Amino acid sequence: MYRGLVRWLFAAAVVVTLAGCGGPGSNLGEVDPDDPVVVDPESGDEAPPPDDGGSDEPALHLANLPIGGGVVDSADPAVQCVEVNWLGQEDAADIPPSVHIGVTQIDFTPAIFDLGEGGCSSSLPPCTDYVYGADARACLLVIRPNGEPFDPDGARPVVALQADIACDDPASTECSDFEESIQDETQTQFSQIELEFPPTDTGDTDPGTDPGTDPGTDG
Repeated sequence: MYRGLVRWLFAAAVVVTLAGCGGPGSNLGEVDPDDPVVVDPESGDEAPPPDDGGSDEPALHLANLPIGGGVVDSADPAVQCVEVNWLGQEDAADIPPSVHIGVTQIDFTPAIFDLGEGGCSSSLPPCTDYVYGADARACLLVIRPNGEPFDPDGARPVVALQADIACDDPASTECSDFEESIQDETQTQFSQIELEFPPTDTGDTDPGTDPGTDPGTDG
Protein backbone atom coordinates (compact mmCIF):
# COMPACT_ATOMS: atom_id res chain seq x y z
CA MET A 1 0.00 0.00 0.00
CA TYR A 2 2.73 2.45 0.94
CA ARG A 3 4.84 1.59 -2.12
CA GLY A 4 1.84 2.11 -4.42
CA LEU A 5 1.22 5.57 -2.96
CA VAL A 6 4.87 6.55 -3.51
CA ARG A 7 4.73 5.42 -7.15
CA TRP A 8 1.53 7.43 -7.70
CA LEU A 9 3.02 10.60 -6.15
CA PHE A 10 6.19 10.24 -8.27
CA ALA A 11 4.18 9.85 -11.49
CA ALA A 12 2.06 12.89 -10.65
CA ALA A 13 5.18 14.99 -10.03
CA VAL A 14 6.62 14.01 -13.41
CA VAL A 15 3.39 15.01 -15.20
CA VAL A 16 3.31 18.42 -13.47
CA THR A 17 6.98 19.06 -14.32
CA LEU A 18 6.53 18.22 -18.00
CA ALA A 19 3.41 20.39 -18.24
CA GLY A 20 5.27 23.33 -16.71
CA CYS A 21 8.08 23.17 -19.26
CA GLY A 22 5.89 24.06 -22.23
CA GLY A 23 2.84 25.70 -20.71
CA PRO A 24 1.92 29.35 -20.15
CA GLY A 25 4.59 31.29 -18.32
CA SER A 26 7.42 29.15 -19.63
CA ASN A 27 10.70 30.97 -20.29
CA LEU A 28 10.95 29.29 -23.69
CA GLY A 29 7.61 30.41 -25.11
CA GLU A 30 6.87 29.54 -28.72
CA VAL A 31 9.86 28.86 -30.95
CA ASP A 32 9.82 30.11 -34.53
CA PRO A 33 11.79 27.62 -36.67
CA ASP A 34 13.05 30.53 -38.79
CA ASP A 35 14.15 32.49 -35.71
CA PRO A 36 15.78 30.05 -33.28
CA VAL A 37 16.01 31.04 -29.63
CA VAL A 38 19.25 30.76 -27.67
CA VAL A 39 18.68 29.61 -24.06
CA ASP A 40 21.06 29.98 -21.15
CA PRO A 41 21.67 26.38 -19.99
CA GLU A 42 22.04 27.43 -16.33
CA SER A 43 19.08 29.76 -15.83
CA GLY A 44 16.82 28.52 -18.60
CA ASP A 45 16.22 32.13 -19.66
CA GLU A 46 16.43 33.34 -23.24
CA ALA A 47 19.93 34.60 -23.95
CA PRO A 48 20.88 37.47 -26.25
CA PRO A 49 21.69 36.43 -29.84
CA PRO A 50 25.36 35.78 -30.58
CA ASP A 51 27.47 38.64 -31.89
CA ASP A 52 27.86 38.32 -35.66
CA GLY A 53 30.79 40.72 -35.79
CA GLY A 54 28.84 43.89 -36.46
CA SER A 55 27.37 45.46 -39.59
CA ASP A 56 29.27 45.88 -42.85
CA GLU A 57 27.28 48.99 -43.71
CA PRO A 58 29.45 52.11 -44.26
CA ALA A 59 29.17 54.93 -41.76
CA LEU A 60 28.29 57.43 -44.52
CA HIS A 61 27.94 57.54 -48.30
CA LEU A 62 29.25 60.59 -50.18
CA ALA A 63 27.56 61.21 -53.53
CA ASN A 64 30.10 63.96 -54.35
CA LEU A 65 33.58 63.57 -52.94
CA PRO A 66 35.36 66.93 -52.39
CA ILE A 67 38.13 66.67 -54.97
CA GLY A 68 40.46 68.89 -56.96
CA GLY A 69 43.17 68.41 -59.55
CA GLY A 70 43.16 68.32 -63.31
CA VAL A 71 44.46 66.83 -66.53
CA VAL A 72 48.22 66.26 -66.75
CA ASP A 73 50.43 65.49 -69.74
CA SER A 74 49.87 62.25 -71.61
CA ALA A 75 51.95 60.56 -74.29
CA ASP A 76 48.78 59.45 -76.06
CA PRO A 77 46.55 62.30 -77.33
CA ALA A 78 43.50 60.05 -76.98
CA VAL A 79 44.20 59.49 -73.28
CA GLN A 80 43.58 61.95 -70.47
CA CYS A 81 45.52 61.48 -67.25
CA VAL A 82 43.65 63.11 -64.37
CA GLU A 83 45.12 63.60 -60.92
CA VAL A 84 42.39 63.53 -58.27
CA ASN A 85 43.32 65.13 -54.95
CA TRP A 86 41.42 65.20 -51.66
CA LEU A 87 40.14 68.76 -51.23
CA GLY A 88 38.12 68.74 -48.03
CA GLN A 89 37.70 72.14 -46.45
CA GLU A 90 38.08 73.40 -42.87
CA ASP A 91 37.54 70.53 -40.40
CA ALA A 92 37.45 68.02 -43.27
CA ALA A 93 40.80 69.13 -44.69
CA ASP A 94 42.68 66.51 -42.69
CA ILE A 95 41.44 62.92 -42.71
CA PRO A 96 41.85 61.32 -39.25
CA PRO A 97 43.91 58.12 -39.10
CA SER A 98 40.82 56.16 -38.02
CA VAL A 99 38.74 57.28 -41.03
CA HIS A 100 38.88 55.56 -44.42
CA ILE A 101 37.15 56.91 -47.55
CA GLY A 102 36.76 54.28 -50.25
CA VAL A 103 35.92 55.26 -53.83
CA THR A 104 32.83 53.35 -55.00
CA GLN A 105 31.88 55.02 -58.29
CA ILE A 106 33.34 57.33 -60.94
CA ASP A 107 30.86 59.47 -62.89
CA PHE A 108 31.46 61.29 -66.19
CA THR A 109 29.14 64.08 -67.36
CA PRO A 110 28.36 63.76 -70.21
CA ALA A 111 29.04 60.02 -70.40
CA ILE A 112 31.57 60.27 -73.22
CA PHE A 113 34.52 58.63 -71.43
CA ASP A 114 35.44 55.21 -70.09
CA LEU A 115 38.21 54.25 -67.71
CA GLY A 116 41.39 53.09 -69.40
CA GLU A 117 44.85 51.82 -68.56
CA GLY A 118 48.36 52.95 -69.41
CA GLY A 119 49.57 56.00 -71.28
CA CYS A 120 50.27 58.08 -68.15
CA SER A 121 53.63 58.74 -66.55
CA SER A 122 52.22 59.58 -63.10
CA SER A 123 53.20 57.28 -60.25
CA LEU A 124 49.91 57.82 -58.41
CA PRO A 125 47.77 54.73 -57.75
CA PRO A 126 44.58 54.30 -59.79
CA CYS A 127 41.39 55.81 -58.39
CA THR A 128 39.41 52.62 -58.94
CA ASP A 129 38.74 51.20 -55.44
CA TYR A 130 41.16 53.76 -54.01
CA VAL A 131 40.89 54.52 -50.28
CA TYR A 132 41.62 58.08 -49.17
CA GLY A 133 43.12 58.38 -45.70
CA ALA A 134 45.46 60.34 -43.48
CA ASP A 135 48.46 59.47 -45.68
CA ALA A 136 46.62 58.72 -48.93
CA ARG A 137 45.30 61.88 -50.53
CA ALA A 138 45.65 61.53 -54.32
CA CYS A 139 44.97 59.01 -57.08
CA LEU A 140 45.04 58.87 -60.88
CA LEU A 141 42.29 58.46 -63.47
CA VAL A 142 43.20 57.20 -66.94
CA ILE A 143 40.30 57.91 -69.27
CA ARG A 144 39.60 57.38 -72.96
CA PRO A 145 36.73 58.57 -75.18
CA ASN A 146 34.08 55.89 -75.74
CA GLY A 147 32.81 57.21 -79.07
CA GLU A 148 29.56 58.68 -77.77
CA PRO A 149 28.55 61.91 -79.61
CA PHE A 150 29.01 65.26 -77.88
CA ASP A 151 28.71 68.98 -78.54
CA PRO A 152 32.20 70.53 -78.63
CA ASP A 153 30.61 73.94 -78.09
CA GLY A 154 28.75 72.81 -74.98
CA ALA A 155 29.76 72.81 -71.34
CA ARG A 156 33.07 71.19 -70.52
CA PRO A 157 32.88 67.53 -69.48
CA VAL A 158 33.51 66.81 -65.80
CA VAL A 159 34.29 63.83 -63.57
CA ALA A 160 33.01 63.26 -60.03
CA LEU A 161 33.67 60.54 -57.47
CA GLN A 162 31.36 58.77 -55.03
CA ALA A 163 32.68 57.13 -51.88
CA ASP A 164 31.83 55.42 -48.60
CA ILE A 165 33.27 56.53 -45.27
CA ALA A 166 34.19 53.83 -42.77
CA CYS A 167 35.54 54.42 -39.25
CA ASP A 168 37.56 52.10 -37.04
CA ASP A 169 35.20 53.13 -34.24
CA PRO A 170 31.89 54.43 -35.66
CA ALA A 171 30.78 55.57 -32.18
CA SER A 172 33.86 57.76 -31.61
CA THR A 173 33.72 61.54 -31.47
CA GLU A 174 36.46 61.68 -34.09
CA CYS A 175 34.28 59.77 -36.54
CA SER A 176 31.07 61.72 -35.88
CA ASP A 177 32.86 65.09 -36.04
CA PHE A 178 34.42 64.21 -39.40
CA GLU A 179 31.10 62.99 -40.80
CA GLU A 180 29.43 66.22 -39.73
CA SER A 181 32.13 68.38 -41.29
CA ILE A 182 32.17 66.49 -44.59
CA GLN A 183 28.42 66.93 -45.00
CA ASP A 184 28.68 70.71 -44.72
CA GLU A 185 27.39 72.46 -47.83
CA THR A 186 30.74 74.19 -48.39
CA GLN A 187 32.19 70.84 -49.46
CA THR A 188 29.99 70.68 -52.57
CA GLN A 189 31.90 73.61 -54.07
CA PHE A 190 34.74 71.17 -54.75
CA SER A 191 33.14 68.05 -56.15
CA GLN A 192 34.09 67.93 -59.85
CA ILE A 193 37.14 68.17 -62.08
CA GLU A 194 36.86 69.62 -65.57
CA LEU A 195 38.13 67.49 -68.45
CA GLU A 196 39.15 68.18 -72.03
CA PHE A 197 36.88 67.27 -74.91
CA PRO A 198 38.04 64.23 -76.89
CA PRO A 199 39.93 65.12 -80.07
CA THR A 200 37.73 65.62 -83.11
CA ASP A 201 38.51 65.56 -86.83
CA THR A 202 36.41 68.46 -88.11
CA GLY A 203 38.34 69.23 -91.31
CA ASP A 204 38.16 72.58 -93.10
CA THR A 205 34.86 72.12 -94.90
CA ASP A 206 31.23 72.21 -93.87
CA PRO A 207 29.14 69.03 -94.07
CA GLY A 208 27.76 68.47 -97.56
CA THR A 209 30.22 70.82 -99.28
CA ASP A 210 32.38 69.53 -102.08
CA PRO A 211 35.98 70.45 -101.20
CA GLY A 212 36.67 71.24 -104.85
CA THR A 213 33.73 73.60 -105.26
CA ASP A 214 33.62 77.28 -104.33
CA PRO A 215 30.47 77.83 -102.25
CA GLY A 216 30.08 81.26 -103.88
CA THR A 217 29.82 79.89 -107.46
CA ASP A 218 27.11 77.99 -109.28
CA GLY A 219 29.30 75.25 -110.58
